[in-house]
Amino acid sequence: MKSSILYILLSLLLLACRHDPIEIPIRCEGDIYASGDTCIVIPPSSSVFGYDAEVTAFDQRRPVFNPTNPNEILYLHINTDPFTRFYTELRIFNLCTGEDRLITDKAEYNPDWSVKDWIIFEDPGFQLWKIKSNGDSLTQLTFQHQHNCPKWSPDGKFFLHYLVDGPSLGKTVLMNEDGELIKQYKPDLGSSLNYSWSPDGNRFLLSFYSDIRIGNIEGELVDSFPDISPALSSLAWHPVGKDIYWSDRSGIYKTNLETRKTHPLLKRCESNKSYVVFSISPNMDQMIFEQRYLTKTGNNLLLHDWFLVSLDMDGSNERKIMIEK
Repeated sequence: MKSSILYILLSLLLLACRHDPIEIPIRCEGDIYASGDTCIVIPPSSSVFGYDAEVTAFDQRRPVFNPTNPNEILYLHINTDPFTRFYTELRIFNLCTGEDRLITDKAEYNPDWSVKDWIIFEDPGFQLWKIKSNGDSLTQLTFQHQHNCPKWSPDGKFFLHYLVDGPSLGKTVLMNEDGELIKQYKPDLGSSLNYSWSPDGNRFLLSFYSDIRIGNIEGELVDSFPDISPALSSLAWHPVGKDIYWSDRSGIYKTNLETRKTHPLLKRCESNKSYVVFSISPNMDQMIFEQRYLTKTGNNLLLHDWFLVSLDMDGSNERKIMIEK
């Protein structure tokens, strides 16, 4: 009985004060794209220790679309040059005009953008902050323990994330937009470094080991896709609610929630190109991926480069986004 009452209260809380549907602008095709890099087969290393690794001076990671504008993406600009100061910048890039602007240098990982124009992120100490997209109103939300991978609800009033507050495995928790704890979910639901909300905000996806699971806001496990992949990188619930898009070390896939069938969209290159974290545009015609690209630059040296690429929803038309590094 108590469980049913809690579910009703949470449902009413999430449904209260819904915003009117947001009018999404038409996507603009700016002159910021180049052809995607080609697949290259990298031969096995001649060394018993494998290839030595070298990284580019600047990486572009963790893309997130503005949920109200398909022409803007949020991303992390990371300086990995060993001869200069290491730093991470949270930036917004306009896919139409090519404008690239700094939001804050306090971010370290896993940003997300809400329909209320709050951007949430982790700092180097695994605490969560939020900031407006114009750089105003920087606010710390958590102050102790370890907090990872926040994901805004569709109405921007709540966020899920992964909390580690003791020696055991972490747990999934729900907080409101001010960082106040709403619910801590039981361990049997699972915990995750990947979350994605259903379009109505009443359910959510999480990856748990090799499974993709679906929970509701009360914390009940309502569905599961067991053993779907041993190495999930990222996942997203399609905005119309019928498909799950996900990526792993082998490529990009789409799983239908009704038929439960999985369709491969794009297989990764044999050895040098992989697709990691991604975001779906609010007008549902484009995905932006963080791509890792390897190039053999010496006898036993591999250059690791991280940049952003655009793909159509069927996995075709790969294009590199030309953001100045």
